[in-house]
Amino acid sequence: MNRRELLLQEMGIPLWELKNPEALQGVGNIQLPHHIHTLLLSDDPLIAQHTLVQDLIFAVAGSHDAFCHLTANKLARLDSQRPLFIFYTEDCQTAFIHSPFAQLPHQAILLPQNLQLTLEQKRHIWQQIQHYLTKQHDTL
Repeated sequence: MNRRELLLQEMGIPLWELKNPEALQGVGNIQLPHHIHTLLLSDDPLIAQHTLVQDLIFAVAGSHDAFCHLTANKLARLDSQRPLFIFYTEDCQTAFIHSPFAQLPHQAILLPQNLQLTLEQKRHIWQQIQHYLTKQHDTL
């Protein structure tokens, strides 16, 4: 029995498991490819299949290949020096607010977890997207 197993046995831990094994495999910061400028931050793996989300991403990114879906635990490892347009859901709100991406030059929109929007919320989101796209066009 090695020292680690002895210590675990003394603490009454018969079995242990790493929560983030990728950390030991040399996985560090996540680098976004240059063509990605839109993020979808949600812990729901199927959210990108929702029609509303697909429409929003297409409106900002222009194609479904120009966005990246991340979970809250991967946001801390994201490294990007360029402005991003970020859609995030309520389940990731805390992680987002405490990240550097919650500040300018990034544009962010909070989506309700159930993706049910009122007409006023939809109008406000589309106005934010239009403003972002106009600002991006003016800087080119």
